[in-house]
Amino acid sequence: MIDPLDQQRPDVDFLIIADRAEAINGKLYMMGGAWDNVGVPDLSQPIAFSIALGILIPWNATNERHRMKLAVQDADGASLAELEGELVAGRPPHLTIGSEQRLLFATTFGVLLPRTGAYTVAVYL
Repeated sequence: MIDPLDQQRPDVDFLIIADRAEAINGKLYMMGGAWDNVGVPDLSQPIAFSIALGILIPWNATNERHRMKLAVQDADGASLAELEGELVAGRPPHLTIGSEQRLLFATTFGVLLPRTGAYTVAVYL
């Protein structure tokens, strides 16, 4: 059975790590996307990468403020970099009743990795 509250919450449609990404006028522009491993030649220098994010907003959750947090975390869950904010999806007049809306978001992080190992990019809604 579907929880009615789940129909009220935004959900992550996709999260893509890329060399560069921008979200402009409802379109996503990306170069070097969908990688999950990177070689870091010098740990004393920060690495730069972009995150492209698609968020689905259910019909019942439009015209409301929703909190979002992106975090780059080490293997222990400690945050190395974070970005927090709010998002709102309006409901255009031509939208079919019950339709979801996809919000696109892209940002770039510069992160100094303290050591080699596994790191995660997480989104919290």
